[in-house]
Amino acid sequence: MWYPVTALPVMWIQLKDVIEIRFQNGFLYWDKTGEIATKLSAMLPALALGSASPGQTDLVDQENQISIRYSYMVLNLSQDLDPLPDVKLSESANAIFKLVVSLIGVSTLTRIGHRMQFVQKFKSEAEANEFRDAIAGKNRLGIESFATNEEPWIASKKLTNISATYGDEKTGMTIALSTGKVGFSVGGPILKMLAGPVPKLSDIVMIDVDVFTSQATLVDKVDISIFQQSNLSLFKRKIEPIFSL
Repeated sequence: MWYPVTALPVMWIQLKDVIEIRFQNGFLYWDKTGEIATKLSAMLPALALGSASPGQTDLVDQENQISIRYSYMVLNLSQDLDPLPDVKLSESANAIFKLVVSLIGVSTLTRIGHRMQFVQKFKSEAEANEFRDAIAGKNRLGIESFATNEEPWIASKKLTNISATYGDEKTGMTIALSTGKVGFSVGGPILKMLAGPVPKLSDIVMIDVDVFTSQATLVDKVDISIFQQSNLSLFKRKIEPIFSL
């Protein structure tokens, strides 16, 4: 359903959810990568090998739009959420995290990041731009900062995206607002359902939120599922109202 910009309700749809965990010296990756893949496949039976090398291993579940990447210095868990999958990676995220870091012998994490992308869809690029500009104006985000500049090449520039980072010595958060286009995922069963051409791209406004730690953290102090739930609650309670008219 489409809405005129002036009457648009709060309808942010989560498009993507990503957890990235960084560490150092996980050198047992080279000894344990096969065991890790086998145990992850037992947790999520639809996982298949995407690629494997001395640098990293990628496992994918195309049907549920899941990607798991691990190496000697990073674990990345990613899932596309539109359309909603039958299996949610967030429900297994903490178990996957504990399995991987224990097998490669990691006890300290250098960074934990949780990236969430939310979108609203519009009928046209003009409507998406209008909504973005209205949000920027409402929050005094510098939409007219260059409009009165004496240099014509600067004054003619239009706002395309906004990004701000907040943080202290422990944690931080980056929030970005932008416009763009998004299409349907055509992997797995969705591809089989499409009898004709792939639907055209939709014009969107996106909020991209990245919540992260800024200092070393002990593995046994981390629960990834709680971290995800807390950040999603933060978005719903504090960030979503700011980016709604």
